[in-house]
Amino acid sequence: MERPTHLSSPVHFGPFELDVRSAELRYNGRKTLLHEQPFQVLLALLERPGELISREELVHRLWPDGTLVDYERGLNKAVNKLRDALHDSADAPRFVETIPRRGYRFIAPLEGASAFTMPSGSPVVVKAGRRRKTWLAMGVALMLSLMGGGVYWSTRRQPSAPREIKLRQLTFNSAENAVKNGAISPDGKYLAYVDEKGIHIRLLETGETQVVPEPEALNGTKVNWEICPWFPDSTRFLVNAYPAGEDFNEWNERSSQTTGIWMVSVLGGAPRKLRDNAAASAISPDGSTIAFSTNKGSFGDREIWLMGVNGENARKLYESDHNGAIFGLSWLPHGQRVAYISTDKSGDTLVTRELKGGPVTTLSPSDMKNMNEIALLADGRFLYTLPEAGAVGNTCNYWTMRLDERTGVLDNKPTRLTNWARGRVRGTSVTADGKKLIFNKWIAYISSYVSDVAPNGTLVSGTRHLTLTESSDFPTDWTPDSKQVILVSNRNGHRGIFKQSLNEDTAEPLVTRPEDVDSPKVTPDGAWVVYALSTKPHDQSAPVQVMRVPITGGPSEFVLTAHFPAYPMCTKLPANLCAIYEEDYDRKQITLTAFDPLGGRGRELARIESDPNKYFNWDLSPDGTRIAYANNHEGPVHILSLRGEQSQEIRIRGWSNLQDIEWADAKSLLISNFVQGGSVHLRVDMQGNAHILWQQQGGSVSYIGKLSPDGRHLVFNAFTVNSNIWMMENF
Repeated sequence: MERPTHLSSPVHFGPFELDVRSAELRYNGRKTLLHEQPFQVLLALLERPGELISREELVHRLWPDGTLVDYERGLNKAVNKLRDALHDSADAPRFVETIPRRGYRFIAPLEGASAFTMPSGSPVVVKAGRRRKTWLAMGVALMLSLMGGGVYWSTRRQPSAPREIKLRQLTFNSAENAVKNGAISPDGKYLAYVDEKGIHIRLLETGETQVVPEPEALNGTKVNWEICPWFPDSTRFLVNAYPAGEDFNEWNERSSQTTGIWMVSVLGGAPRKLRDNAAASAISPDGSTIAFSTNKGSFGDREIWLMGVNGENARKLYESDHNGAIFGLSWLPHGQRVAYISTDKSGDTLVTRELKGGPVTTLSPSDMKNMNEIALLADGRFLYTLPEAGAVGNTCNYWTMRLDERTGVLDNKPTRLTNWARGRVRGTSVTADGKKLIFNKWIAYISSYVSDVAPNGTLVSGTRHLTLTESSDFPTDWTPDSKQVILVSNRNGHRGIFKQSLNEDTAEPLVTRPEDVDSPKVTPDGAWVVYALSTKPHDQSAPVQVMRVPITGGPSEFVLTAHFPAYPMCTKLPANLCAIYEEDYDRKQITLTAFDPLGGRGRELARIESDPNKYFNWDLSPDGTRIAYANNHEGPVHILSLRGEQSQEIRIRGWSNLQDIEWADAKSLLISNFVQGGSVHLRVDMQGNAHILWQQQGGSVSYIGKLSPDGRHLVFNAFTVNSNIWMMENF
């Protein structure tokens, strides 16, 4: 299946590189399994990073000829396989975010400016997605969590009037305890929010914060909480709860089937359950009625119901047939008219109608499918966010239009409200008077850290940030004296090579070229850094040049030409060996070949059978006598002798999501392993016994770790998301 794409190739994100032309995904330079359908899903997401890609659009992309299959199950399988290839989690996504009942969004920062370019004059067509919307009615504010994503507006944007907007950060959580969602009370006195520790209620005037206790009814079962609307009197609010261990994509498919509605009081006490198998969306302006959706159909919840504030007198309000869905009802400010989403195979429609019945009016702002975080303010403004194309980390800003509530007609004259340079916004919530707005701002970083290792080699301490930049930085080697780290960084626009001392705050550039470079390694004598440079970055069949640069800096020099990927590895003194690995053209065999940094190609060391669709990771032992490699994430790790001795298999007890493999010393390996919500670096002996050297639960995931030659330091990279709630006034 081939489709035209405007993606520039290759595309870099985190430790991954996607070659669009060859349909190959590489993890830290090594190919990883990605079949055709997961590749097409990834391609669709990368073509519009930060933008919602609907499930319908993906189904059409995967089965354009209308093949009769179980589209829902087939798409879920493709997305799950993509997540497996990216080592991603639906519960704590780093790359692919599920938008419940709507679709998916690529949320990781892409290296460089924009990963894709649109040809001049080409229209951008974005189909609506399926996502469970939480439409929050905050007094006179209609809160709508709507179709997300972003490209440039097709209509002309109007200049905004000057405003002295006031910003204030309300939460200061670390990345390990990131804020997930929140809402401000209608009177502006309280902030309710959720982090890894649970539900919190903060009195904004004093900062006093109470932790809401877990309800006894859960019997210790962990759940994920989602803050829903406040009651107009600001004394209570609703939360939706769904199982913490449930895959977010599965929750998306089940809709309200595993969701329950609970009530929380600012006066204290645990949440009180109101209803199972339902998802709350709004509270009426007079505080007497709760709206919720239920009864899953093909496209989501098929029914909208109303009930009293204690769950009593539940009655069905609207319904759709099995080929559609309606959900997310919320009252417009004066309570006589409501808005909700109507969905079928053609996509989403935002509609309004009078509560007592009558004709349905469609709200259709220009390019609405690119909007997110929509709210109707007390002064009649229609507020929304729109991502900034080409910005770092899916940055978005607030915009407004004017809405006539009586007719549901927008003036389609967009006015910019903010002009932030970085940060993604979600979870918008507004007070009843429309004077205070809160939002969850999050930013992703890929940085390098260093820790001190205890003499026994199994404990670390004193972890500190090595690279003090907002670029993507990956450690690849140490200098022989263990005082400096060799880094690959995109801080100058392309991946270059840098050297940074442990006691310095800045890095020294060694190689900065207009092309990306890969896998720099220090030669055994410490005099050179060797690295790979593709002659045609978009063509893996093209030769790769292995280059050298003096470790003290200077011009690069040619060493040899090799087959892709030609990533070098080198031993430590007294051993004196460097090697590259090359793939055959059919990618079914890997050849390991020695080379001299000054003299070029040497003898063949080994050949390893390989599956082109599977993960492969390898490293050369410090003494140059063995190679450690794995060809799947579950293991085992193979130890191949270069002296003709018997090979060995190491099965790591208790760990089954292996990532980067490095030799720690001649008798042990350093292996990174993903775990739920984080990652660990393991020190593994030759019998498969693993000791946790470093662990991060929540907030950060590390892909690569390297021990210094003297064994006293561990340098590693970390993908970190900082997420906190801010308040905006005078907007």
